[in-house]
Amino acid sequence: MAKKRIISWIALAIAALTLLSACNGGQSNQAQTAAGTTAATTAAAATTVATEAATTAAAAESEAEKEDTGDIYTFTLYMGDINNTHFFQPNTTPAWQEIMKLTGGDLDVEFIVGQDEKQKAGLMIAANDFPDLMIPHDARQQFIDADALLPVNDLIEEHGQNILKMYGNYIKRMYKPEYGDVIYSWTPFGVGRETAMPGSGFYICADALEARGWPLITDVDEYFDAVIEFAENNPTMNGQKTVAFSGPAEGWRFGFFILGADKLNGMHNTGGMYYNPDNNWYPEPRELMPHRKDYLKRMFDLNQRGLLDPEIFSQTYDQYVAKVASGSVVGMFDERWEIDTAIQNLKNNPEMMGAFPVAMPIKYDGVKEDSYMGLSVVGTTEGVCITRACKDPVRAMQFFDRMAQDDVQKLIKWGIEGKDYHINASGRFDLTDEQWTARQQPDFSEKTGVGIGLVWDFPHFMEDWVDFFDGTGPYDSKYCDKSIEKQFTAEQQKILDNLKWTTFCDPFSPNFMSPFGFGWDINIPPERDDLADINVEMDEINTNSYYQRMMLAKSEAEFEQLWSEFADKIGKVDRTAMFKYHDEVVQRRIAEWGT
Repeated sequence: MAKKRIISWIALAIAALTLLSACNGGQSNQAQTAAGTTAATTAAAATTVATEAATTAAAAESEAEKEDTGDIYTFTLYMGDINNTHFFQPNTTPAWQEIMKLTGGDLDVEFIVGQDEKQKAGLMIAANDFPDLMIPHDARQQFIDADALLPVNDLIEEHGQNILKMYGNYIKRMYKPEYGDVIYSWTPFGVGRETAMPGSGFYICADALEARGWPLITDVDEYFDAVIEFAENNPTMNGQKTVAFSGPAEGWRFGFFILGADKLNGMHNTGGMYYNPDNNWYPEPRELMPHRKDYLKRMFDLNQRGLLDPEIFSQTYDQYVAKVASGSVVGMFDERWEIDTAIQNLKNNPEMMGAFPVAMPIKYDGVKEDSYMGLSVVGTTEGVCITRACKDPVRAMQFFDRMAQDDVQKLIKWGIEGKDYHINASGRFDLTDEQWTARQQPDFSEKTGVGIGLVWDFPHFMEDWVDFFDGTGPYDSKYCDKSIEKQFTAEQQKILDNLKWTTFCDPFSPNFMSPFGFGWDINIPPERDDLADINVEMDEINTNSYYQRMMLAKSEAEFEQLWSEFADKIGKVDRTAMFKYHDEVVQRRIAEWGT
């Protein structure tokens, strides 16, 4: 099965190069491009893949022969997480220059930019071109099947004692039974405590709540009525045309938008399946559940009335976030981390606080608890991995293990004492007003090296509120005295007072303590061709495309026709084996994890 997958990814890589070549040719001489020229360009792109791969491999071999000088060893790292927002080299920052002295390691980072994660992985696999270290993110299955990642069972036992101490019993979750109990890395997915805002939500701007007398909205119809009424009464917001309802829709992010339907039904983000707690967590498909059709129908109705963001499917993710940050959006659904920068911008501009998004715990009638606070679980998926191309795997593991000690962790999360933080009268890590203000600036990480995005995939505590091993302070600065004191601005506090809340988390149900973790990190064993074939069948249906076409349907009749066509195709896919396999994994995890 792995060989089949690798061949398909090589084909995908060739296709991607071919498409890129054809597109570039069309842009440079669009009026004169003929079919023969396009065909020639396509053939040339396809036939040069092997040459390019050989050249890249030769360059990598030449680079591998270079010796590091001094006490600092430089590891090449591929940062393959498209969500990353930090694109600077860590060694340009003060905190990381200190980290290099303590660990003897440096990073030369290649960032994925403007590419699909899996297509990029296909290109790397086709060229057999890998760095020393890798953050594979959603392409991890491809790299595992291509045998690009190095199992670290022996390395972590011999050189990872600090990592084992840090992760404790959680480390057992990261061994892969479907791959013979190997371990490739530690998970970045730990447990946090939401102290200010829920993890996701159906947001509504503060001015819309004020117009209704600051109600607590729990009913779905009341929420959309409030959004529509305010948008119709206010054609502009902050000098721009009002957008009644929006959300993330570029590429894979549309999955977050459709997750809104499941949240209305009290379901958590456990992946493509719903694990029913009333049926011993047995997996059930979500695609045709009635709440999804209802949600899509609501989006269709909004679009028919001109109230759905007209650019929802044409704008990029960055453009969507900028729109929220501009203060022109009344309502939306999204994960909070997706729009954190927009929230911060509104928070830092008091004159725009009328557009500040407040999440409401809305749910369908009969749903007992909402799910907006999110899952509270330590995951199983990989963080940073050592590749088989790494020139010194032992030194790489020693580098990671050194990072798991207090002195390095303090630099990663807090920075340099006296500059980025101070020790208060109780002997605890804390912030002055000036230090706290500095951390709110968008360029804080780039200036200091504190809180760089990629370190989330490196060893860290699985509970972000715990103290360092030496007890000098909380691992995460959001739990220090000054952060708690400064949690809300004066304008945010006014909103809370009007709502009679103490935090924006007040009206929500608590985090869900999943006994089996996430569902989306259940891997398919390489020998299970039958399960891989089911995924291929489902991919060919293209669920998101159907959902989007329903939202933009020209009539109710077209909406119903598309739903029926979609349901018919879904119904023809026999997923019995997939449900059975997921159930086996879920039951095994519950038994082994003891929760």
